[in-house]
Formats: sequence, structure tokens, C-alpha cells
Amino acid sequence: RFWSMILVLLIQVVNNGEATTMAGVEAIKNLPKSHDAEAKVVEKPYDYIIAGGGLAGCVLAERPSADASKRILVLEAGRPDYRAAFIRIPAGILRLFRSVYDWQYETGGEKASNGRNVFLQRGKVLGGSSCTNACLHHRGSAKDYDDWDIPGWSAEDILPVFMKCQKDTTGRSPEFHGKDRPWVMSEVRYQNPLSKRVLEVGAAAGLGPSDDFHDWLQSQDGVGRLQVLEQNGERCSDAMAYLDLARKHSNVAIRTGTMWSDESTLM
Repeated sequence: RFWSMILVLLIQVVNNGEATTMAGVEAIKNLPKSHDAEAKVVEKPYDYIIAGGGLAGCVLAERPSADASKRILVLEAGRPDYRAAFIRIPAGILRLFRSVYDWQYETGGEKASNGRNVFLQRGKVLGGSSCTNACLHHRGSAKDYDDWDIPGWSAEDILPVFMKCQKDTTGRSPEFHGKDRPWVMSEVRYQNPLSKRVLEVGAAAGLGPSDDFHDWLQSQDGVGRLQVLEQNGERCSDAMAYLDLARKHSNVAIRTGTMWSDESTLM
């Protein structure tokens, strides 16, 4: 590690104080200052250390941050720029697959796929896959949860939790939709004419239209449009909904590009 540090410092000097890598990784503008900032963070005691800044991590960071007596540290292996243009723009999803924002997982030779691997895109950025998915919002059916037969995870138990996360802007039933939380659900702004025709054909075939797949009093069988996690046409990721709130408090520290090793030591 000593010689690695020396090499980094030499590169910094050669490049007029801006550290770069041959792989083209973004320069560290001021390495000593960056190192001091990191040291300052890790030397402080924390009440909560959250390993992973994905969907759950963002929510976990926001909830206790309102208590100024508690210090929270969020560790995320991925990138910090969850407000990048291709993330905010829903159509930018085409540029996110197999990018620096993607863990690029694959299965290993599926028999049912004639030995082919199945690509599994997962978000490698604060906000996790809520930054890289298609923004479609669907909870599943009440039966999904009831069939688990796990105490505390029935449809009756889980529905209030969903509603506490949501801000519905579509005017749908308040029995199944939250109104006051930061994760915004809205209608898709654009619908392809072919999509409209598919819904018409589905309804004519007897599949039955559904205006709200989140309304568990309705049948989940049918054709209809899903709502999206967007605000004013822009992706509303979990990081934008919850982590932005947490970052307003001085008791929250966030470090990206950070792994937690098997030996339970920070790298």
C-alpha cells in the first residue's frame, strides 16, 4: 500500500496536482485534501453505519437523521452521482445498462435458456436500482403477501408501509395510495398509439381493463397501464426521495466507492 500511495502522489505531481489514471478514471483534484476528509469521517464515532446506499439504505438514512443527537454513516460501493442526466431522464435507461452505474450481473449458463447467461442489471449508484430501472411501479397483489404466511408480512401488515413511502399525484383511491411522503408516483406522460391499441384489443378479448393495479379490491387480472415513479417527467429515485432529505442534516455522512470486506474491515 505504501508504494501504491507513492505512485499516486507521483502521478498527481506529473499532472499538475490532478491525479488521473491510465484507465481514464476521473481525476482527484486535491488528493491530500480528499485524504484528510476521509480520515476525518472514519475517525468519528457513529450511532448507525448503513452498509449499502441502495433503496433500503436511503430510507434507513433518512429516518434517524431528524434526530440531531444521532450520527449516521452511509457506505455505498457504487457511484455518488444519482442526479446524472441519463439517470434523471427516464429514456436514459438505454444508456445505463452495462455502464458504470450497473453491477452487470449474469447468471451462469441457464439450462432453460440453452446454456445462455441471463443478464441481470442492478444499480451501482446511490439509490441502487431505483436509479436504473424502468420507473414502473407495482406492488404485486395482496395474495402474494398472504401466501407467504409470515407474521408481520401479510397484505394487511404491508399496505400501510407502502402508503407511508408514497406521494400519489394521480388522484387514485386514498385507501391504497399515500399522499404525503417524498416518493412520487405519477402517470406516464407519453403513450405510444400502438400501446393504446394493445389495451383496446386486450379489453375486447375479455381480459378486462384495470385502471389501478394497486387497488387490491379489484382483480389483478386484466390489461392497463402501470404508474411510474416520476415527478414532472423526471425519474424520482429513492436517493432523490429520501437521501436528499437526509443530506440536509449535518449528522449524516455518505461515502461512495466503499466496500465492506469479508473480514469486516473497511476498504
